[in-house]
Amino acid sequence: MSSWIVSEKTANIVVYAIKTLGQRHMFEKLRINRNRKGWEQRLLDRLMRINCRAWDENYPSEEKTECVKYQYDEIDHSISDTQLFKSIGCFTYQCDGLTNKPALLKYVEWLENDIAGSIVRGTKEYFDAVWDNWPEKTGVKV
Repeated sequence: MSSWIVSEKTANIVVYAIKTLGQRHMFEKLRINRNRKGWEQRLLDRLMRINCRAWDENYPSEEKTECVKYQYDEIDHSISDTQLFKSIGCFTYQCDGLTNKPALLKYVEWLENDIAGSIVRGTKEYFDAVWDNWPEKTGVKV
């Protein structure tokens, strides 16, 4: 398994995705207080600690890495869903293999899957695909 510390831009995109697509009840569950000044920076710091921990677990023979300190920076709101998906995927891949995954990482993985589903549901192929019409066509009595 290969892993690395993600770039500052990728980390900020993950924060942006959580900030803009996150579900209200999850913020509370993950102890993210959006009313507190600087919450995005604290979220970024938490994400990077997860990434650094994954690095340390994937390379136990190496010296423990000093966790990078990135600066939170607003992301251009015109970022595409595909770029969001790919950047989040990069982050979750670099954190793969962690023992005792933190709830925040599990949520980022869920968000990644949700974005993928949104992208697919927006395609003509998905629109044209057949949706099961059970029970009408199967003959099963309900």
